Amino acid sequence: MKRLLHQRKFTLIYIVVFTLIMSLLLTTNPLTDKVWRGDSSIFIYFGKAMRAGKSMYTDIFDHKGPVIFVLNYLGTFLPGRVTGMYWIELVALFGTLVGVYKTGRLTLKRPLSLFVMTLFGLTLARYLQNGNLTESYALPLWVYSLYLFQRYYHLGHQIKKHESILVGASIMVTFLLRANLILSWVPLIVVLMADYIHRCKWGELKHCIIGCGIGLGMVGLVATVLLYVTGIWNDFIYQAFSFNFLYLGEANWNGALEFVLREMLSDYSIIWVGMYAIYTIWYKRSVSSFGLMGALILTLYSAILSGRPYLHYLMLIFPIVAIMISELLSVIVPFFSRSTAKKILALCCVAYIPLIVAFNTNLAIENPNIVNWISGRTVMNRPYDTVAKEAGDYIRSVTTSSDSIYSLFEAGRLYLLSDRLANTKYFSLPAVDFNQFPEILEDFYQEFDATPPKVVVLKHHALADTGQPFVKQLDDRLQSDYELTYSNARYDIFIRKNVN
Repeated sequence: MKRLLHQRKFTLIYIVVFTLIMSLLLTTNPLTDKVWRGDSSIFIYFGKAMRAGKSMYTDIFDHKGPVIFVLNYLGTFLPGRVTGMYWIELVALFGTLVGVYKTGRLTLKRPLSLFVMTLFGLTLARYLQNGNLTESYALPLWVYSLYLFQRYYHLGHQIKKHESILVGASIMVTFLLRANLILSWVPLIVVLMADYIHRCKWGELKHCIIGCGIGLGMVGLVATVLLYVTGIWNDFIYQAFSFNFLYLGEANWNGALEFVLREMLSDYSIIWVGMYAIYTIWYKRSVSSFGLMGALILTLYSAILSGRPYLHYLMLIFPIVAIMISELLSVIVPFFSRSTAKKILALCCVAYIPLIVAFNTNLAIENPNIVNWISGRTVMNRPYDTVAKEAGDYIRSVTTSSDSIYSLFEAGRLYLLSDRLANTKYFSLPAVDFNQFPEILEDFYQEFDATPPKVVVLKHHALADTGQPFVKQLDDRLQSDYELTYSNARYDIFIRKNVN
């Protein structure tokens, strides 16, 4: 008994320490001075704007679901750099790692389960990018559902009513984070329903359907009431659904397919998937295995459907790959003696982990869009973060907290660095062809002219490089109403003249 408690204590400590180490990759962690980038900076801006009294969708334009708005709003009440999102991310990351470990324990002993969890974490590290992404919050919900699915087939074909409610709630929360992510759940649900029907367990099937429906309904009802009562329902429907559908219509699906295949090949996931496919077809042939393969395929399809080559779109794939590795190890290890199994595990550690670390580190250095701790981005041989912070400091020195600014095509970073809000809900214009969305451009300029910002920030040659039709209109406004007062290695900053 004491030995078991000691093992559990060691396991918990290991997972906590590993979580803390992985959390150092997040740009929200309090030990770094890295500048927030991309979607992460946009979402943090959501929270700050809402804390200042802005409403999501009505005052902040974006096609993501309302959950990411709410999470970042809650983050503003926690301690941290600009935001306390680090603590929410830490909980999500810890929950994901615990779920991967618990799922591995269904087929493996403790050391191998920790080994698989470690491989999962090392692989996931690269795909976390800046952190604070919709996928990183969907991960623990997805892992929990995968755990129940695996447990159903390994430990007695049973899902309790409260568990089915939690699954339904998980699906709806994920839908309200990013709608297409729920495709991953479809094969699991279909396989479970088919199993209940095949075994004629009509009562259990009914309870699962009702429980899942309750979970879906509870979260959906709360979200609907809040969106409707606050008067933002129509804006939510347009941005999160109508515009999002059109946004996907502009996607480069061929490019996304090439990107997904390249990533699956480059980080060795394809090796495990291929081995598991062979194992499933020629050896196991179980319904659960086909369910996992179906989930993998639809998760990949979801990433391709997004039509853009972003690493974090692939994040939900890796819990499935971790399960496949666990299943394969559970078959391979028993064929050897205990001492030999330990040698195999040691060999895997020696051979595979350095490959993952070297691969991720190399790409982190080569790709400037990946947050890394080895080599930072530079602009004209100056650190990118330093240049951005200098611009933020200057904006703060020439404005007051009540002044608004506008930063073109820089996501949310300069708003955060300067601690200023945008003058329009289009604080970060969507990456679309405005020939296809003239109504957004018209609305943008109406708001821009109605409440002109005191400061406009552009990257060097930004207006010339975009090739978008609206640049002349913005350039005309800058020429007539603004003057260039500051320039550094990356940015030109214009201050509004005293215009009547």
